[in-house]
Amino acid sequence: MTYAIDRPAIKPLFRIAGLFITFIAVLGAVDSAGFILGGIEKKNPWPVLFGLGTFIAYFGIAGAWIRIANIYESLSSKKVRLIRGLLYCGIIGSLMLAAGTFGIFPINIGVWGLVFIGLGTVGAFFIKQTPSRI
Repeated sequence: MTYAIDRPAIKPLFRIAGLFITFIAVLGAVDSAGFILGGIEKKNPWPVLFGLGTFIAYFGIAGAWIRIANIYESLSSKKVRLIRGLLYCGIIGSLMLAAGTFGIFPINIGVWGLVFIGLGTVGAFFIKQTPSRI
Protein backbone atom coordinates (compact mmCIF):
# COMPACT_ATOMS: atom_id res chain seq x y z
CA MET A 1 0.00 0.00 0.00
CA THR A 2 1.35 3.42 -0.92
CA TYR A 3 0.93 6.20 1.62
CA ALA A 4 0.59 9.88 0.70
CA ILE A 5 3.88 10.72 2.41
CA ASP A 6 5.69 8.19 0.22
CA ARG A 7 4.43 9.51 -3.13
CA PRO A 8 7.21 11.12 -5.20
CA ALA A 9 5.00 14.06 -6.20
CA ILE A 10 4.07 14.91 -2.59
CA LYS A 11 7.31 14.16 -0.71
CA PRO A 12 9.07 17.38 -1.88
CA LEU A 13 6.15 19.43 -0.56
CA PHE A 14 6.51 17.84 2.86
CA ARG A 15 10.25 18.52 2.78
CA ILE A 16 9.81 22.19 1.87
CA ALA A 17 7.14 22.69 4.54
CA GLY A 18 9.31 20.76 6.99
CA LEU A 19 12.30 23.03 6.38
CA PHE A 20 10.17 26.09 7.05
CA ILE A 21 8.60 24.62 10.21
CA THR A 22 11.96 23.40 11.51
CA PHE A 23 13.56 26.80 10.90
CA ILE A 24 10.78 28.62 12.76
CA ALA A 25 10.92 26.08 15.61
CA VAL A 26 14.68 26.49 16.04
CA LEU A 27 14.31 30.28 16.10
CA GLY A 28 11.79 29.92 18.92
CA ALA A 29 14.13 27.95 21.18
CA VAL A 30 15.75 30.96 22.85
CA ASP A 31 12.42 32.69 23.43
CA SER A 32 10.93 29.48 24.81
CA ALA A 33 13.80 29.10 27.26
CA GLY A 34 13.09 32.67 28.35
CA PHE A 35 9.40 31.83 28.77
CA ILE A 36 10.30 28.89 31.02
CA LEU A 37 12.65 30.94 33.19
CA GLY A 38 10.25 33.88 33.38
CA GLY A 39 7.32 31.64 34.20
CA ILE A 40 9.23 29.96 36.99
CA GLU A 41 10.35 33.32 38.37
CA LYS A 42 6.84 34.79 38.29
CA LYS A 43 5.19 31.50 39.32
CA ASN A 44 3.04 31.58 36.18
CA PRO A 45 2.33 28.15 34.66
CA TRP A 46 1.35 29.36 31.18
CA PRO A 47 4.78 30.47 29.98
CA VAL A 48 6.34 27.35 31.48
CA LEU A 49 3.79 25.21 29.63
CA PHE A 50 4.51 27.09 26.40
CA GLY A 51 8.29 26.76 26.75
CA LEU A 52 8.23 23.08 27.64
CA GLY A 53 5.81 22.48 24.78
CA THR A 54 8.35 23.93 22.37
CA PHE A 55 11.07 21.54 23.44
CA ILE A 56 8.74 18.53 23.52
CA ALA A 57 7.48 19.43 20.04
CA TYR A 58 11.04 19.03 18.72
CA PHE A 59 10.61 15.28 19.19
CA GLY A 60 7.64 15.43 16.82
CA ILE A 61 9.67 17.36 14.27
CA ALA A 62 12.38 14.69 14.46
CA GLY A 63 9.78 11.94 14.01
CA ALA A 64 8.30 13.69 10.99
CA TRP A 65 11.74 14.05 9.39
CA ILE A 66 12.52 10.38 9.97
CA ARG A 67 9.17 9.44 8.43
CA ILE A 68 9.64 11.71 5.42
CA ALA A 69 13.12 10.30 4.84
CA ASN A 70 11.95 6.67 4.73
CA ILE A 71 9.43 4.75 2.67
CA TYR A 72 7.06 2.88 4.98
CA GLU A 73 7.80 -0.53 3.47
CA SER A 74 11.50 -0.13 4.30
CA LEU A 75 10.89 0.62 8.00
CA SER A 76 11.50 -2.01 10.65
CA SER A 77 8.97 -2.53 13.43
CA LYS A 78 11.37 -0.88 15.87
CA LYS A 79 11.73 2.20 13.67
CA VAL A 80 7.95 2.44 13.21
CA ARG A 81 7.53 2.42 17.02
CA LEU A 82 10.20 5.11 17.35
CA ILE A 83 8.59 7.34 14.72
CA ARG A 84 5.13 6.94 16.21
CA GLY A 85 6.44 7.67 19.72
CA LEU A 86 8.21 10.81 18.54
CA LEU A 87 5.10 11.96 16.68
CA TYR A 88 2.94 11.42 19.78
CA CYS A 89 5.41 13.59 21.72
CA GLY A 90 5.05 16.21 19.01
CA ILE A 91 1.28 16.22 19.35
CA ILE A 92 1.56 16.62 23.12
CA GLY A 93 4.06 19.46 22.58
CA SER A 94 1.71 21.15 20.10
CA LEU A 95 -1.16 20.98 22.58
CA MET A 96 1.07 22.40 25.31
CA LEU A 97 2.07 25.23 22.97
CA ALA A 98 -1.57 25.94 22.16
CA ALA A 99 -2.60 25.94 25.83
CA GLY A 100 0.32 28.18 26.73
CA THR A 101 -0.54 30.57 23.90
CA PHE A 102 -4.17 30.80 24.99
CA GLY A 103 -3.05 31.35 28.60
CA ILE A 104 -0.38 33.98 27.93
CA PHE A 105 -1.69 36.14 25.15
CA PRO A 106 -4.92 38.07 24.69
CA ILE A 107 -7.49 36.63 22.33
CA ASN A 108 -6.38 38.66 19.28
CA ILE A 109 -2.87 37.13 19.47
CA GLY A 110 -3.98 33.91 21.16
CA VAL A 111 -5.61 32.68 17.97
CA TRP A 112 -2.07 31.70 16.99
CA GLY A 113 -2.71 28.80 19.34
CA LEU A 114 -4.86 27.42 16.54
CA VAL A 115 -1.71 27.18 14.43
CA PHE A 116 -0.23 24.87 17.06
CA ILE A 117 -3.40 22.80 17.09
CA GLY A 118 -3.07 22.58 13.30
CA LEU A 119 0.51 21.34 13.65
CA GLY A 120 -0.72 18.71 16.10
CA THR A 121 -3.24 17.65 13.48
CA VAL A 122 -0.40 17.28 10.97
CA GLY A 123 1.31 15.03 13.54
CA ALA A 124 -1.84 12.92 13.72
CA PHE A 125 -1.81 12.69 9.92
CA PHE A 126 1.79 11.45 10.04
CA ILE A 127 0.83 8.84 12.64
CA LYS A 128 -2.00 7.70 10.38
CA GLN A 129 0.53 7.43 7.54
CA THR A 130 2.77 5.26 9.76
CA PRO A 131 0.58 2.38 10.99
CA SER A 132 1.98 0.25 13.79
CA ARG A 133 3.31 -3.21 13.04
CA ILE A 134 2.42 -5.80 15.61
